[in-house]
Amino acid sequence: MKLTDCVSQSVFFMYSIFLLLHRVHDCAHDFPMKMNYSEPKIFTGGVDIASWKKLSKTEQKTALDKDWYVYYSFRNPKTGKLVRQVNIKAGANSFKDMPSRYHILKSMQESLLIVLKEGFNPYKDSTILIQYLENRLDGKEVTKAKEQVQIIEKIAYSNNRRITYV
Repeated sequence: MKLTDCVSQSVFFMYSIFLLLHRVHDCAHDFPMKMNYSEPKIFTGGVDIASWKKLSKTEQKTALDKDWYVYYSFRNPKTGKLVRQVNIKAGANSFKDMPSRYHILKSMQESLLIVLKEGFNPYKDSTILIQYLENRLDGKEVTKAKEQVQIIEKIAYSNNRRITYV
């Protein structure tokens, strides 16, 4: 075997490995077990809520002058990519103090995460999910279910989606 043949085979082999690694790399990003949503997060005016008391009054006022909201992304069924959904403010910005705003948004965040885990999809009709949540909970938790239903309705309304009840 000539040296040139050996070099040609090595180049071909390396090129084949390169193509294989490139395909594996592409497939790694298209893993079918991707979450359909990101975990909801709270925007608190651009400041760390844990250090609220350490902030100056001016910094606190500046943060409270901004809108606070819960935000999340959901996978678009057509593109397969996570798309940022409409910010959920839930009336929290009508309060002028940090504890009230944070309490409302924290409740909203927790409830949104529950309905996302239960299968809420902003791109589909969620009537069945609402009925499921209402039927699944017993007397004590009916209030929580009604809150979740209201949250779903607010999300659907903010996304210009109509919910019909059967």
